[in-house]
Amino acid sequence: MGAGGGPEVRDLAGEWRLADDNPNEWEWVHRARRRHDLAAWLPVQVPSSVQEALWRAGRLAHPYRDLRSRDAEWVEHRDWIYGRDLILEPLPAGRRAFLEFDAVDDVCEVYLNGARVGVHEGPGAPFPCEVGPALAAGANQLLVVIRAPRAEDPQTGRTERTRGLQGRMGYGWDFAPRLVRVGILGGVQLRQTGPHRLHDFWLRAEPAPDGRAATVALAVGVDGLPGARVRFAVGRGGREVAAAEAAAGADGLARATLDLRAPALWWPNGLGRQPLYRAVAACLDGSDRVETTFGVREIRWEGPAGTWPLTLVVNGRRLFQRGWNWVPADAMGGPRADRLAARLLRLARASGANILRCWGGADPETRAFYDACDRLGLLVWQEFPLSSAGISNVPPADPAYLDRLARYARDVVAARRNHPSLALWGGGNELQEPDGRPLTPDHPYARTLAAVVAAEDPGRAFRPGSPLGPTFAADPAAADLWDVHGPWEYGADPPGPQYARFNAIRPLLHSELGAPGEASLATQRRWLSPGHRSRQPGAPARRHHGGAWWEDRATVDALFGPIADDDLAVLASQWLQAEALRYYVEESRRRWPRTA
Repeated sequence: MGAGGGPEVRDLAGEWRLADDNPNEWEWVHRARRRHDLAAWLPVQVPSSVQEALWRAGRLAHPYRDLRSRDAEWVEHRDWIYGRDLILEPLPAGRRAFLEFDAVDDVCEVYLNGARVGVHEGPGAPFPCEVGPALAAGANQLLVVIRAPRAEDPQTGRTERTRGLQGRMGYGWDFAPRLVRVGILGGVQLRQTGPHRLHDFWLRAEPAPDGRAATVALAVGVDGLPGARVRFAVGRGGREVAAAEAAAGADGLARATLDLRAPALWWPNGLGRQPLYRAVAACLDGSDRVETTFGVREIRWEGPAGTWPLTLVVNGRRLFQRGWNWVPADAMGGPRADRLAARLLRLARASGANILRCWGGADPETRAFYDACDRLGLLVWQEFPLSSAGISNVPPADPAYLDRLARYARDVVAARRNHPSLALWGGGNELQEPDGRPLTPDHPYARTLAAVVAAEDPGRAFRPGSPLGPTFAADPAAADLWDVHGPWEYGADPPGPQYARFNAIRPLLHSELGAPGEASLATQRRWLSPGHRSRQPGAPARRHHGGAWWEDRATVDALFGPIADDDLAVLASQWLQAEALRYYVEESRRRWPRTA
């Protein structure tokens, strides 16, 4: 890194080294404060999870095959240390240096040359560490110590016992064996600036009612001596269309408002195109420069008086929400998940979908996911990572947990609020009050998150959870149905889709439902060795991969009779799934505009 006046960025993705340790031992013996011979450690790629790194190095069998995820469960009981040696030039006078991490799972401490330069908690939340005072001219050693994850309940348990900030899917779910992910899941860079550093670049574009103009409010944090001046510029297609200058105020923010003439509006899939603008904030003294993309669109939610507003209105047009519930594309995360997600998102666009609900049992989705949704016109309903646990679905309410949650949520929101695809925030999945009602805005958990969203992303809708009540399920006997969940099966008596039930309900929004279906034989042969391909409901591999929850053989046999041929059995199961989903989707769409 040289002595130039502007910002300089060095990408630290690529080969690192990895070692494990007994929990807390690295701290007890001050191991992170020493220099190590990293050549003796395991070479790994960053970004990636520890589980993927060990699999690729031959230290683990592939955890998705047969019952082998059990062989990977020891990983979550160790501390993991990522290390990298760096050769750096001296840091010139008046210059500052920062390590910037996109995502680390989960609780970690960062050391440079033996000095602790940062701590962090929470997946999917970027964080910086100022490292200038710890930098040395020449050889430097960077260590990232990731603590063993907290013990948490899997899908079945008590939600109020949750103390970690990770989504609990990795602890074992109805569609996912246990794999508690740890690792450096996002990019890492070393950034050198002048005396000021810019951060948390935020903007909001609001089109005029007639769409002929738009107002763009911009703000950026300025870290350094007070009074720094910042130039804001907005452009599209390589041409600057508006600019303004502002000085940082006493609160450390530089703010400006720009007017756009005849803006190109961003539309959800199926209603129009998805033009993106680029915004740049740059210190006039050359210290630092940051940029982001955004779209110009208006989102509102409407609904009958006395209910939650659940009808989506974009740029003045009401639209039926066609979409899917989204879970992580790959449990190990990192680039492999981003590649698979990119393919699935293209399929979602091709299907005509216009919104995805990012389910609260998982960590918040990545920058690559949101960038793709911006380009494809897929709106996102992003839930914070908390889900029900069966025995009790009441969120934690103790002040210490809520304080940690608020700090984490602030980072999650700040990293995603500029994306035009972001439609609303949700508190989590299937959370309830102690009396069994769907979670209300009055619960301390919901109040905490609502306050964060109001402060960090004003104007964006927030819902305490899904479903919203007053009734949880799609129950024909209920007087009021707002946002409801279920069913998730065909029904065995009579077998097949629940036609009568669906004909009798009229919810405002049906945000989660489904039906099981056998994976294709090609998929089963890929991931199950011959000894594990039994179709018997109690077969160990079927139970391990979710068959205990979604076993459908009794229903298939009731409708078709016992089937001995594996190909026909899979086809029958998939036909039932397709028929169930067809009827559920078509009946929901027939109820528009009552059902949104």
